[in-house]
Amino acid sequence: MNRTKTVVRATWNWLWGMPIDAGGDIAAQVSEDSIDDLTQAFQTLVDSVGLQKGALAQALRLHDETEQQVKALSDQAEQLVAAGEDDAALAVLAELDVLEEYRPQLEEQVLFAKQTLAEGTARMKEAQLELKKMQAQQKMGASTLQVTQALERANQAAGIDSQSAMRRFEKSQAAIQRRNIQAQATSEVQGELKGTSRAIKTLHAQDRLAQLKAKLANPTAENKEQS
Repeated sequence: MNRTKTVVRATWNWLWGMPIDAGGDIAAQVSEDSIDDLTQAFQTLVDSVGLQKGALAQALRLHDETEQQVKALSDQAEQLVAAGEDDAALAVLAELDVLEEYRPQLEEQVLFAKQTLAEGTARMKEAQLELKKMQAQQKMGASTLQVTQALERANQAAGIDSQSAMRRFEKSQAAIQRRNIQAQATSEVQGELKGTSRAIKTLHAQDRLAQLKAKLANPTAENKEQS
């Protein structure tokens, strides 16, 4: 009950832009500093993603160039061997060995660059969504603040007691909650009754099915009983 009352009171306070509880506060306007910080962080992520794209392009280019060189040297070595120029073929094969040693490292660099780019892009999109959300909150917060101030001025002019208004709000919320609980309980009971009815019908159908199977399995006995 205390928890429910606390939630209702917090709802009232939220509607009026008042503190929810001790140490907490619902601001009617989003802090400009927070949006500026997030904007700066978002721009940093955008720049980082640009650098990651450049690094991936460089890694892919080096990988492709190395693969082309490996193929060219392999073809050249075969031609030299076929021509009987073993010394020249050895020199080409030595260069080929060096390139092949670096191939696994180049492949790992490409994979790593792709992974970091994907992570950076995901973080950038998250920051962008959060920034849009905070900007919308700021806009709605400013509008809500204006409405709140107008309501306060109207209440003061009409001599309305905020505390008594809050008590009426709590009573209305409690009545709504009681109706919801009653409706939920009624729905659950009806559901159980329907489930029981379905179970009884299922058992009856199963009994009839068993009798029908027995009848079909032993038609001679039934004919004797009828004669």
